[in-house]
Amino acid sequence: MSYLEAEIDESLETLGIQSRKLAPEDLDILIASLGNVFFCESANHLDPIQLRVNRTEYNPDFWQEVSKHIESDQLIFVVFDTSYRAWDIASPQHLERILSDTTGYPFWVTDMSFKFLIYMDDHNCVSWAYP
Repeated sequence: MSYLEAEIDESLETLGIQSRKLAPEDLDILIASLGNVFFCESANHLDPIQLRVNRTEYNPDFWQEVSKHIESDQLIFVVFDTSYRAWDIASPQHLERILSDTTGYPFWVTDMSFKFLIYMDDHNCVSWAYP
């Protein structure tokens, strides 16, 4: 288990937030699906440079305001440390609590129907992509 995965798992348990961690085979399908919907044709992983961005903003407080910006429920929260990890999270409020309880790191978030993909990098740049 990686450090970020352990930190997020611990936060989920401490906060009492129900989630489902995606299994490696489900994660592979997720990454491929996100690649097909939101990235340039040559992208085979979540490379922010290959993201077809519709909007960007500098927002160092985005992680504290997730629930103000995302109206969808049934989110998929993705991070990368030694490899990709992802969790199904029920609501933006839950995601906001997780982000507030853990250290800062880049992350991706989408919903189950892939209506959007948001990437927040480690320089507080938030990129939004739509299909």
